[in-house]
Amino acid sequence: YYDGNYTIIEECPDNNIFLIYKIYAMDMRYRVKNVQDDWFEVKAFNVPLTGNCLSDGERFGEFCKMHKRTDGSYYALTLGMHDDKLLLLRNQDSSLTAWDMFAIDSLTRIAPFSTNITTRMFYESFGFIDSKLLNDSILHITYNVSNHYGQSNTNVNGRNTYYYLRINLNQLGNPGAIFHSQPNPTFNLQTFQNSITPVNDTTVMLVYYERFSGRIIEQYTTDGAQSWTARVLGEFTTQSPIQSTLLGDTLFLMAHQNENDQLWFAKRHINDTVWQTQFLTTSFSSGDVLASLVNRKVGDDEVHIVYNEAIDKQLFYGIRQGGTWLLEEIPFVAEATASVSLILDDNGQPVIGFIPKSNDEIKIFRKNGGNWSQESVVSGQ
Repeated sequence: YYDGNYTIIEECPDNNIFLIYKIYAMDMRYRVKNVQDDWFEVKAFNVPLTGNCLSDGERFGEFCKMHKRTDGSYYALTLGMHDDKLLLLRNQDSSLTAWDMFAIDSLTRIAPFSTNITTRMFYESFGFIDSKLLNDSILHITYNVSNHYGQSNTNVNGRNTYYYLRINLNQLGNPGAIFHSQPNPTFNLQTFQNSITPVNDTTVMLVYYERFSGRIIEQYTTDGAQSWTARVLGEFTTQSPIQSTLLGDTLFLMAHQNENDQLWFAKRHINDTVWQTQFLTTSFSSGDVLASLVNRKVGDDEVHIVYNEAIDKQLFYGIRQGGTWLLEEIPFVAEATASVSLILDDNGQPVIGFIPKSNDEIKIFRKNGGNWSQESVVSGQ
């Protein structure tokens, strides 16, 4: 992760348009712990990462990932402090105080742009990194290119897309160690929340969220990223990272659905093309208002309740008979509840009084023969 404090190296020249911008250095740090122990003290990477003419409010290179190999070596991924590079850092010794730095991608590879300081702002360049280390030697990475790098003379066709990158760590620094692929050669997709899961060295799943269309999309390759197959897995809004993994021979996904505050889950066998999807959870805020009564009966008293669910603006009726609760949603309710009351009629059926938070109506809900009916007592006051 990055320390929020930074060192100002110098002010930007006064003769350009960036009067409020500075050249700074950031401290990338790490902490290590054993499973049973406390976190070790914070240590710095001691890597000279600097950014050019940035304002204090810009993002300071989040989206860090770290992997450890069985030989004790560490590999860290970061955005390169707005200097338009995707960086891989490797420790030089076991003390983890000195690091080698490799630029594994750059905006100059993707699209030409001006480096003239008077016509260019750096902003975020890469973002939303996810990576998995396979067989202790092959690092699979997916990452976005931001909408916000460059200025007016920057080639817009380099923005808003995503890439796949494969690195043979045993060959790092040699030609052919790094392979790039663009699964969808389309720009301005506004993609983010990327996730990657390799099945083996040639079969890889990428998943990303497409902001404009509101879709979660899978890209899948079985030939080492020479070709990709796209599948739409869901359509909803999410602002949380998509999580993916491989367990045995099954691929799993999880994402958060904003609209109903639910956790979305999907899975498929690696040899199948159809995903099974469902919502695992829903967020309830129950008991904001409540009414209850006990109907005395010989041998087993009945308990009746009516309560609301505030988030989804629902109203529920429940009865406890023979030690078991039976709950059902009352239809007709489409707004937040202010107050409820509950009685039983001569046939032992529930009659519920209801006032919405708009305070402009009083309703009665009755149950008879298994069906609910509603009656407006007063409205508009």
